[in-house]
Amino acid sequence: TLLIAQGEALFYIGEDQPRALTGSSIVQATAGRKHAILAQANFRITMIFATSARTIEEAEEEFTNEAYMLQSRHL
Repeated sequence: TLLIAQGEALFYIGEDQPRALTGSSIVQATAGRKHAILAQANFRITMIFATSARTIEEAEEEFTNEAYMLQSRHL
């Protein structure tokens, strides 16, 4: 899984100190990760992963066992 971040934010990746992101950044994400992001200005994040899912719902179920908590399920 790759995360493409655009904008300004502090990115907590399980480390003691956050990583400052500015502009465009690519972050390799591992399974079971826990991230927190504190946006400091306009910020956008895109996740890319290989899948054979045919619907958004199938893809969401594939990448998390907590799909019921995703914002897309509560629109």
